[in-house]
Amino acid sequence: MGGHRTILTYGRHLWLKLGMGLIALSCAAYVWHEPIGGPNGGSWLGYTLGIVGAGLIGWLTWFGVRKRQHGRAGPPLQAWLSAHVHLGLALAVIATLHTGFQFGPNIHTLAWALMMGTIGSGVVGVAVYLTLPRIQTANLRGRALTDVLQEVATVDVELRRASRDVDDELNRWVQHSDGHCKVGGGLFTQLRGPNVSCANDEALTAIQVLVSDDRHRESQAVRQLLSLLSRKSRLLSQARREVQLRAWLRLWLFAHVPLTFALLVALAGHVLSVFFFW
Repeated sequence: MGGHRTILTYGRHLWLKLGMGLIALSCAAYVWHEPIGGPNGGSWLGYTLGIVGAGLIGWLTWFGVRKRQHGRAGPPLQAWLSAHVHLGLALAVIATLHTGFQFGPNIHTLAWALMMGTIGSGVVGVAVYLTLPRIQTANLRGRALTDVLQEVATVDVELRRASRDVDDELNRWVQHSDGHCKVGGGLFTQLRGPNVSCANDEALTAIQVLVSDDRHRESQAVRQLLSLLSRKSRLLSQARREVQLRAWLRLWLFAHVPLTFALLVALAGHVLSVFFFW
């Protein structure tokens, strides 16, 4: 019942409603409150918003621990993730109101900036979480990456068998494809995906040129080679696209997780400076 659910609509928008409620309540209190000297983090409302914000940061950080506790009783992981998204967006407003829009070159502004950076990277993560599975399914057509790589290996066996019936020049290009094709590599190579230079594409192009200028007769064996090389090219493109998607996901984690730890350190410095040096 109720159609397709995502983390954004989980529980009939329960966490969206709670997040919007927190935002509305904080904004109303901010407009109503008129402290001497203007809004600031040292007023009673500033302290209240600060405590709420710090509590939200602690709870949101706990999600990183909770999602690794497989099989634990309690709300499903999708509910936690929905709350993580909507309360994280509410935190951006609550913490900004806590500052009273007073920014400067200090630990307080650093903590706020790291928080906004963490939330911003989280928004990117949500977009990835919602779109990546669909892209992966369309790319691999429902198969696993290991299945695609196994099919590449099978095509290589068929290429070696077919190359026995062609001359040495064509055979050398088949060997070039067999021995110089890689999937993966360094991070930058992975991020480039299907755009990397490919020995199989070079072999396919070279054999097509050789056949087109009549230096080689287009026999059944040559046509089979071209068909197999084309098939291998499509498979390699799919595999490299999958590796690329996974690499972009890891790159996002490399940004989001360190930002979270940096935020916790800056938040601790912010709290200590307020209570001991303010």
